[in-house]
Order: sequence, then C-alpha cells, then structure tokens
Amino acid sequence: MTGGMWLTRDSALAGEQDKRARVTRTRWHFLFILISMAASGAMWGAILLPGYALRESLLPRGAFLSGGTYYGDTLFFTPPIYPALAIGMILGRLLVRLIPAARTALEPELGEDTKITSGLKKFAKSGELALVVALPLCLCGAMSFWVTTPTRIEIRPIFSTTASSYDWSSVREIETGCTRDRTVNYHFFLDLADGIRT
Repeated sequence: MTGGMWLTRDSALAGEQDKRARVTRTRWHFLFILISMAASGAMWGAILLPGYALRESLLPRGAFLSGGTYYGDTLFFTPPIYPALAIGMILGRLLVRLIPAARTALEPELGEDTKITSGLKKFAKSGELALVVALPLCLCGAMSFWVTTPTRIEIRPIFSTTASSYDWSSVREIETGCTRDRTVNYHFFLDLADGIRT
C-alpha cells in the first residue's frame, strides 16, 4: 500500500514537471517566432535596400515627386518575402540557441537531428533558390518608376529600358484625394494626353 502511494506521488510529480517543461518550451517557442519574424523583416529590408539605391540613381535631377509604378512595386516588394522568411527562420534558430535557458528548453526541437531542424534546412534550400529568382525581379521592379520635375514628367514602365518623357502641357487632368484609416493617405493621379494614368 505504501509503495503504491509513493508510485502515485512520483507519477504525479513527474507529470507536473513535464507540464512545467511544456509551458517553458511554449514560452521559448514564442520568443523563437518573434525573433525569427524580426530577423525576417530586417532581411526583407536589407534585400530591398539595393533596389532603393538603384531607383534613386535613375531619377533625374530636380525631381520633387517620385514613386514606383503599380506593377513595378508589386515585383519590387513581393518576391523578396519568401527568401527573407527563410533567412529569418535560420537566424532566429541561431539567435535563440545563444540563450542558454532557451537552448536547454528547446534542444529537443532545435537540435541537430529533429523534424524542425530538417524542415528548416529544406526551407533554407528553397529560400536560396527563391533568392536567386527574387533578386532579378526585385531589381527589375525597382527600375519601374514615375517622377515629376519642374519641366517634365517621366514614366518608366516595367520591363522597359527607357523612360517616356512628357511635358506638363500633356497633362489633361490632375486628380487628388485622400483616404483615412488609422492614418491619412494622400494621393494624386495624372491623366496624360495619350491615355496613360499615373
């Protein structure tokens, strides 16, 4: 009878310890996800920086308003997302393992031979391939822009090697407006004589 009571108490204690360990792992998992998302955002911004620099170098002197075209910005901002996520997940794993308590709690999941680790490795390989595809598309999108100067308007469509130049006299209509959500977003459109709207 006494041995049975000790056995019940030991199993209850082991169950309680296992429950606390699972709670601790869950907290470190949340930190792992937060660090990975922050690293992914930083990598996404780092991938976009050369595109911003390229776009700025293509703008003529005296430009006072500029921006990307609709399709250009789609190619500029969207393709780098997947490789940035892949790199961010790998960096998140490395950074979390630098914390001794996190490494102890997550060693079964973030160790050398686990499903999560093998999944991260596959994700990294596909991320490398996505990066090879994403960078040219991102740079191509960065080179598609519109710009206004005191004397003219220039528009460089996507996949075009040159910009089309318009005099201000070719503007048929200027439409302005704003949308209000959490912030106020002001916008304007130029309708040009040949039907282009930017």
